[in-house]
Parts: sequence; C-alpha cells; structure tokens
Amino acid sequence: AAHRRKREFSGRILDPVAVAWDGRLRFRFRLPAGLSGRADVRVTQDDGRERVGLIRLEEDPGLPDEYGGLVRGVGMPGRLPPGYHHLSVTAGRHHAEATVVAAPQRAPNVPRTWGAFLPLYALHSDTSWGVGDLGDLEALAGWVGGLGGGVVATTPLNAAFLDEPFDPGPYSPASRMFWNELFVDISRVSELQASLAAREVVASSGTELRALRAARLVDHRRAMALKRRALEAMLRDLLAEPSERRAALLTFAENHPEVRDYALFRAALERHRKPWPGWPARQREGEVTEADVGPDAYRYHLYAQWLAHQQVASTQAEAARR
Repeated sequence: AAHRRKREFSGRILDPVAVAWDGRLRFRFRLPAGLSGRADVRVTQDDGRERVGLIRLEEDPGLPDEYGGLVRGVGMPGRLPPGYHHLSVTAGRHHAEATVVAAPQRAPNVPRTWGAFLPLYALHSDTSWGVGDLGDLEALAGWVGGLGGGVVATTPLNAAFLDEPFDPGPYSPASRMFWNELFVDISRVSELQASLAAREVVASSGTELRALRAARLVDHRRAMALKRRALEAMLRDLLAEPSERRAALLTFAENHPEVRDYALFRAALERHRKPWPGWPARQREGEVTEADVGPDAYRYHLYAQWLAHQQVASTQAEAARR
C-alpha cells in the first residue's frame, strides 16, 4: 500500500499545495526523464497580478526519483503577499496546477487585551424579543470597549432551521454562508416606521413579547415566528411602492446569486416541510426554480438576508471604530 501510494505521488507534476513561508515560494516539480525544451512557471496572485518564470530542462537535469522521473527545485524571486495564489507549470503536453498559500512563519505580535464571550441568544435586553439580537451585540461591544476591552465573541450566527425541521443549534446550521435572521434587531429596520402593518404586529404582541422575555429558556421557534410576522409585514409594504430601499433590495438580490439560491432552498423546504432527501428528484438534485416554491417565502428569505447582512456589517464597523 505504501509503495502504491508513493507511486501515485510520483505521477504528480506538482503537489496540490505549496506553502510560501513569509512570501518566499520554493517548490518541486516532477517530469518524466528524457524531456527537453523548457518548463513555463506562472504564479497568479489573488489580486490578479502574474509572475512568470522559465526553466530550460537541459540546463537543470534534476534529481532522479525511484520511479523514473526527474525532480527539480524552483525558487521564485521576490515575495508573494499573504494570501492564496495559483501556480501552474507547463512543459510541452505536461501541465499541472496547485494552490500557493503565502503565510508568515510567525503570527504578528499584537497587544494583549481582554474581552467577553457569550452566546448571542443569551444576551437579553429590555427591548430584545426573548433572544439577543445584533443591536444587543453592538451595545455589548460598546460597553466592553468603554471598559478598555478589545474583544467581543459569540457562538456562530449562521442560518438555522427554526420551524419545520427545527434545529437551533449554532454548530449544525442550515448554511455556513448566510446569517440567522433571528438575530435581526427589528427596532433598527428602516421599514418599521414606514409600515403601519408591522407596527400593528409589534403593538399587538405585547403579551407574547413579555412572556418571551420572562421565560427561563430561550424559545427560538416562538421568537422567530413572531419576528417573522413583523418582517413579512415590512416586506409587503416595502415592495408595494417604488423607493430607494426597494431598489437597494432588488440590487442586492441581483448581485448575489448565491443568496437567491439560498432563498429558493429555504422556500422549498417550507413547501415540503421535510429535509431535501425527501424532495422530488429534480429538486433533490439541486434544480429548484421560483415555480417550485411559494413566492412570499422566497422573497422573505431574500429580505431577511439583506437585513442581516446590513446589521452584521454595521455591528462590525462600530466594533472596529471602538
């Protein structure tokens, strides 16, 4: 088995990954013995700039390996910036590509500091809906910063299944690419003041809100259902008339096709009320269209991600400012 594995490696021109410590790229490439001509080396940095090199195979005979190939070492001049870059080597009909990770040998020295960590859902305030939100997180960051702290951390804020199926755990998210709209601060949504229907939802939910705030445990499902009613009311009024906010939402959806895919996935889940392995075959294979889902659910998830994206960015910017 070890022999077969080594032979498999010997057939590779390049290893899949090369590390450029402190930006200095040194790597090896393997070619069959007897090749002549030249090998072209190209490094494409993650900012799009390119570095090229040329190796004349006759002038660099290389070292033979035990499988009949020749191994040559290359050192690219200069230093690569930190990041992920792309390396390619071409010699005649032989071609290979690899990822280059440019990394410091040591982490930078930074001042020591202190901070606070807690699950955001446990961060209650007088205005939260039985579960902490991004407004509470920003307030916590301000408080810690005011006391001289430098860090505020929480459990993941990724999207979660909070209806059917139900799994609120932060470490088993619906997606690691999108946010959990449960943490949207309703009071900071611009549409709240413009939407009479949304204000009526809030006004009529006083008893339920007090129960959520007084509960010993966080009721994720109940809090999300109530918050969604308010968000859906805001969205209906937002889409009813042309406005800068509506145009911004449509532009966000247009520029982020991955968010549209996510909204289709969540809307399909709400229609079928079961995980994707139980969906019809075409949708199970990943082909979900707007015709397959409820339009209101699809638009809701677009809107929820737009709001969460804005509030996360605002919270992060305010924390950085402090």
